Amino acid sequence: MVYQAPVRQEAYGQHKLTWVDRFGVYLSKRRILHHLPKQTDLSVLDLGCGYQATLLRALLPYSASGLGVDVRISSEARAVDKLSFIESSIETALPDLEDGRFDVVLLISVLEHLWEPLPMLEHCRRVLRPGGVLFVGGTERIFNFQEIGFDSPLPFFYRRITN
Repeated sequence: MVYQAPVRQEAYGQHKLTWVDRFGVYLSKRRILHHLPKQTDLSVLDLGCGYQATLLRALLPYSASGLGVDVRISSEARAVDKLSFIESSIETALPDLEDGRFDVVLLISVLEHLWEPLPMLEHCRRVLRPGGVLFVGGTERIFNFQEIGFDSPLPFFYRRITN
């Protein structure tokens, strides 16, 4: 018998964020901004962006465009210029995104919720431009990052190796 993973019905922050949640977003934003490429025309993909897409919205001054993926997205987030959204699971949306589209992929506190993280990491690499950056935040680390085509200049940051 094959076990089918349950599909999440609610996005992070859909009902309310605690001060701990908000502080975690602040810390992630601070670390990402410190290490983002110094430009204002980035194309950003936020996988598991949350109901309000808080981090994706915070990166708008550095972005030409942003795409958020989560099972539910607020109407407030949908109304933000330069952002678009796919209301879906990551496992469903990510394989359909075009190759080399993004400069930055955010995967913040998401890996532990994926049933098959390796194929999703391979798709993250595929949708990144050469030299693009994958940020894996929270408590997750990718230990076999070289095997799937990344180098890691810093903990939680993975850069796509050109090939």
